[in-house]
Amino acid sequence: EMLGYDSQGMMYEAGEGVAKNATRATELYRKACDGSSMYGCNHLGRIYESGEGAAKDMTRAAELYRKACKGGLMLGCSYLGTMYGSGEGIAKDAAREVVLYRKACDGGSMDGCNRLGICYDEGRGVVKDLVQAVDLYRKACDGGSMDSCGRLGFCYDEGRGVAKDAARAVDLYRKACDGGITWTCS
Repeated sequence: EMLGYDSQGMMYEAGEGVAKNATRATELYRKACDGSSMYGCNHLGRIYESGEGAAKDMTRAAELYRKACKGGLMLGCSYLGTMYGSGEGIAKDAAREVVLYRKACDGGSMDGCNRLGICYDEGRGVVKDLVQAVDLYRKACDGGSMDSCGRLGFCYDEGRGVAKDAARAVDLYRKACDGGITWTCS
């Protein structure tokens, strides 16, 4: 039943099959979360983070992502990691950010793998390691993260952590562009 609330919330949030109503979506996500749906908690966290459907409250968003993560939803771990990285709603902590991305990635979240790759690419919370970044981008791209496909394409384009390969870069940019990552389209 709680997943039903979450699914209905997504319909109201997107306006799919019903009139778009962010307030109603928020109510449904809250019911789902209160009923122990980690998806509901994660969606509710997103609502508080964006301020669309409820007053923006980054601290509340972080609490909800923490609940989703502790409840086993790896995307919640990834989103919580992002909050530790930005320091919004929670004390900035790059080491904690990396731990959460690693947990998310190891748990099957391609968003977590992509974000962990970015940390290795930039040397944020870890020692900079372009080869590790490429491996993570590849894993996430293969798992459906179009942002990772674009980042992997950039690595091949520039020879960052991998041998330069213009043809491979173009293929990856095209895949990412087809997946909606607009910066890879030109």
